[in-house]
Amino acid sequence: SNPKTLVSTCVLACLASLAFVPSIDLDDQWSDYFSKEIEFRNDTDQATTKFGLYPIEYSVPASGPGGISNREYLTKLEEFTSYLRGLDNVAHVYSVTDIIKRLNKNINNDKDEFYKIPQVDNEAAQYLLLYELSLPYGLDLNDRINIDKSATRVTVTLGKTSTSETKVFLNTADEWIAKNFPAYMKETRPTSAQVMFTYIADRNVQSMIAGTIIAIVLISIILIFALRSVRLGLLSLVPNALPIITCLLYTSPSPRDLSTS
Repeated sequence: SNPKTLVSTCVLACLASLAFVPSIDLDDQWSDYFSKEIEFRNDTDQATTKFGLYPIEYSVPASGPGGISNREYLTKLEEFTSYLRGLDNVAHVYSVTDIIKRLNKNINNDKDEFYKIPQVDNEAAQYLLLYELSLPYGLDLNDRINIDKSATRVTVTLGKTSTSETKVFLNTADEWIAKNFPAYMKETRPTSAQVMFTYIADRNVQSMIAGTIIAIVLISIILIFALRSVRLGLLSLVPNALPIITCLLYTSPSPRDLSTS
């Protein structure tokens, strides 16, 4: 009985929905897949609050076998470690430089001014040898240093971090590496389950968007042949696409809720 009013209202509603499309933030956080009624979710929330839950590993190469004791390498590694500790969402950073600095302090009568990288190359190598000889069987430094001492491991633990925030962290760290590391140290790449989940989620979202668009277009082509009308086939794009857009707007009120939606 009121076709013009109905059409006008629908058009305004459609335009309003389309105007909010740019505000959709496709994000993810794998721990939020689980309901808070599940014990695992409560445990992960507590762990994240106390000391972080999402580790990212860097294997930083030296100039060659035994090169991790080089003062330039340790200095740059310490700069990288300090830089990472200053980034947002970083709960903890652990590097072999922490061990070297502590050993340097212990050997120099526990004086605070010696809590730093040794200034002589062979000092770090001697400290590491002395330290490894004093460790009990099975408690060596192979979790931090590879066998031929040509690379060390830096572990960064992130707090409550979404996939988009993780990508920002990874890009920021990569830019610092490219700008500050010497050539032989720039081969390091981040790895961990968090890195994997970050890019898996991104690829899944992109694939879902592409698949939905292709499906809507194919449906319209089928309707063009079925109804023998190009106009009606193209018009079908509207009722097929708008429910999906509207659903996204109502089920993603915030980036961190999208994974549970």
